[in-house]
Amino acid sequence: MWLNFDAAKFSGMKAFQKFVDNLLLYRKSLPVAVPLDAFWISAVCNNSDDSLDYSDIHPWIQHALDSNAWALGILNHCGPRPLSIKGYPFPFTSVHLKILGLCHFSVDDSFVKDLSSYCPVLDDLELTSCAINVTMFSSTSLKSLAITSTDAARDFPKEFQHLVICMPT
Repeated sequence: MWLNFDAAKFSGMKAFQKFVDNLLLYRKSLPVAVPLDAFWISAVCNNSDDSLDYSDIHPWIQHALDSNAWALGILNHCGPRPLSIKGYPFPFTSVHLKILGLCHFSVDDSFVKDLSSYCPVLDDLELTSCAINVTMFSSTSLKSLAITSTDAARDFPKEFQHLVICMPT
């Protein structure tokens, strides 16, 4: 099973949230577990009052990873600040996750360290318009790392110019 949710198809973010919550609740109630290979979220909204924060999508991410998804992405996210996992257990813990795509997400040293430890088979990481606050990026499993930004002044602090990337594979 492959799920791709696009918030733009709904009347507002609350309707989108309710739909996803109900769909995942329904999946949990099935008598036989249905595999979930990939889970992609695209949450674009017209104003910041109607945006998602990480607390809204944390249960969705956990559901996807508990279902052994090998690909996960938060493709678009609107809101005044990047999504942050501060205060939550590291969400991307999976021995199945091979592809991770994040957009408008806060990436710091602890995130990078945890990613390497808790996602031992992660091959592909794409960070789009993320707030990158790291000076060292190290992974023993990554084969592809893509970092793109539409606003370098906002997303990349001065220290970013000294970023060290260590991927032995």
